[in-house]
Amino acid sequence: MLVTIAFGPDYESNAHELGSAVKSRWSTADVSYVGLSSPEYSEKYQVQLEQDIVYSKRTGESVESVNSIVTKIENRL
Repeated sequence: MLVTIAFGPDYESNAHELGSAVKSRWSTADVSYVGLSSPEYSEKYQVQLEQDIVYSKRTGESVESVNSIVTKIENRL
């Protein structure tokens, strides 16, 4: 299972917290981090399971909790 987390600069800690939670829940999962430094992606926080988008933060909204996103991943399995 591959989980890819793409994130803008403001969401690096969120990404690593989520990655740790994914590895804790599924020890054999591969987690890939994609840091996006371009200003146009400053609000970007997106999670993919394999090639499917599981979660994508909308501009101006708060990031969902780690537990909520882990549940979204689990529901896609």
